[in-house]
Amino acid sequence: MRAGHKNKSIRRDVNNRKSFRDQPTSGSSRPVSDFYRLISEELSHQGVSSILELTYDQEIRIKNSAIRRFFEQHQLPGAGETIIPSPLPRHYRTTSKRRIEYRQNQVLAGLDNIELEALPNQEHLYLLEPESHRLIYDFILSFLQKSAFLTFAKHLNYLIIRSDGKRHSIIFNVDRFEGEIIHKAKLLANHLRESDLSILSVFMYLDPSRSDYFLESRRPHAAVDFKKLYGPDKLSIEVSDKRFDYEPTAFSQINLSILPEFIRVVKELLPVDEGGLLVDLYCGYGLFCLHLADKYRSALGIDSSAAAVRAAKDNQRFLLPSSDISFYQATIDKRALQRFLPAPGAAKEYILLDPPRQGVAHGVIQALAERKPAAVLHIFCGIEQIPKEAPIWLRSGYQLERIVPLDLFPGTANIETCLLFKPKSELSGNPRRFASKPGSQKLNDQSHTANGKRIYGGIRANRQRTDGKLRTGKTMPAKRAPGRKTLPQ
Repeated sequence: MRAGHKNKSIRRDVNNRKSFRDQPTSGSSRPVSDFYRLISEELSHQGVSSILELTYDQEIRIKNSAIRRFFEQHQLPGAGETIIPSPLPRHYRTTSKRRIEYRQNQVLAGLDNIELEALPNQEHLYLLEPESHRLIYDFILSFLQKSAFLTFAKHLNYLIIRSDGKRHSIIFNVDRFEGEIIHKAKLLANHLRESDLSILSVFMYLDPSRSDYFLESRRPHAAVDFKKLYGPDKLSIEVSDKRFDYEPTAFSQINLSILPEFIRVVKELLPVDEGGLLVDLYCGYGLFCLHLADKYRSALGIDSSAAAVRAAKDNQRFLLPSSDISFYQATIDKRALQRFLPAPGAAKEYILLDPPRQGVAHGVIQALAERKPAAVLHIFCGIEQIPKEAPIWLRSGYQLERIVPLDLFPGTANIETCLLFKPKSELSGNPRRFASKPGSQKLNDQSHTANGKRIYGGIRANRQRTDGKLRTGKTMPAKRAPGRKTLPQ
């Protein structure tokens, strides 16, 4: 999940609100993925229904087991490395939100299920948020219950808190910018400023559609749709001695504690090339690009969020003013790649690809592979996308060299996963990873089917083949490029 790109907001379920106090929702609008089913099975074996009933050591063991089974289930290359744990396993979320509803003369504040899909009994989700967030919500809700703030409460969609670990910014997501609503918002902002809750700033955000997304990506056509009530215009975080400023509506990481380790992993995986070009897709406000750019001759970042790109340019001017770095705002598709990337072959390219949870647009991976980059680091913030997108790289002349999972979302059933791909020609002399048993042969990089299951890049066949036959009894001869010797994946 990238710091700075897209509004990767989570859908909500507003059923079963129980009281004025925050209540977690019981389900999700997304279908349950195989990985979440595996987590549920692991929890069942432990006799618990929630990850948050476990110690963090137990949670990591369950996730390591589930991710190994997930890769085996989908016949994906390799089993991956051990999950890198989060330094802060609880109370780590820098962004939290409450959906506000007015029903039966009560103001109800609903807690979304947080990247947990349909796992049951997640009533302990408050353990993921800092205690300071709970105090702020209690403070604001005490005012919303008063008759003087009733009109404001009725037009309030979401309360949003964004933190840098010490200070907090509040966003009121409302459906109208009208005199009475703005007036009450200013009064409440003044109360927050005078409190001892370390409030840095307060903003209003217009969403007349009352969307299920707490920061609506489809902006209304209004002269003013975002209003500062007090405080600085931007938020900021500091990571590895670098300060990054960004606008309140730009996406930023929810777990700051693991970002230094995340950056270390990215630096370790992507090869350094002082004559090469770093291409950072879904660059956000430049978190990764501005940590890596000095290791390359030039760098280029693209993101669909105008707010994120503005922040990236400002951060570049402050952190690396003399570096050859360009940032562009565009929806990342084949046309954007053709428009903004230089002609292939001008320099060795190193791709950092970190899309939102739903994955890349159709054709993007194929278009990137055609440019023949020297290395690709594809970061998945949703593990369920790996079986859909990793095989495209395998079919496009690339081989998976490393899999590094990080626990960016402790207490939830999700894992951030870094996959490093390199051209097969580079790896043909180095079969140290994902090699099959001696004497086995490799299938060509196409998807095959056996017993109704997909086989990617020949991995499943390598494990089950002995004399050119699968255990199903079907013959599947190994295919090789004419005159070229290939190594097993």
